[in-house]
Amino acid sequence: MFSVNAQEPKQEQSVQGVDHVGLAVSDLKASERFFTQYAGFHVLSRDEKYPSVFLSNNSVVITLWRVTDPNRAVAFDRKHNVGLHHLALRVSSEATLNALHDTFLQDKQVKIEFAPELAGNGPNKHMMVYEPSGSALVRRALFWPSTILVEQFLGHTLSQPGTSLAEHFFSWASANGH
Repeated sequence: MFSVNAQEPKQEQSVQGVDHVGLAVSDLKASERFFTQYAGFHVLSRDEKYPSVFLSNNSVVITLWRVTDPNRAVAFDRKHNVGLHHLALRVSSEATLNALHDTFLQDKQVKIEFAPELAGNGPNKHMMVYEPSGSALVRRALFWPSTILVEQFLGHTLSQPGTSLAEHFFSWASANGH
């Protein structure tokens, strides 16, 4: 948590959420297509001077910025590059996650790192894909949060009053092998 004055404890939280995520891409049109066609985003605006497109799905805003020289773009390497490891987008159901996987199998511009599988010990599932520009820059995770997991966590939370939600989650997660 960031606070206005880090020296004083119990300050009002100054960061209240993520405003948007900006991603550097090598192929602006292909990346835009990925987010609009597969993830339900729509174009908010464009900036041709600094080639970029601003996208939203009415919940999340993503800005795509074309790198200066796409031919010299450095391939993304999550094990060696400092910065964004991946962008995790939540989908509505396991069926949607599986349908997206089937669709991605048909799209030659989308690289699948792994098909839908259990995240950790489950029951959540996720898959990792590289969008067309992201194959050289940033991985995208598609994540389906199981309602069973949420119900199990909420049951644990309600049984232990007096601690923060984060403390509840970490306590529950470690006790349940997550």
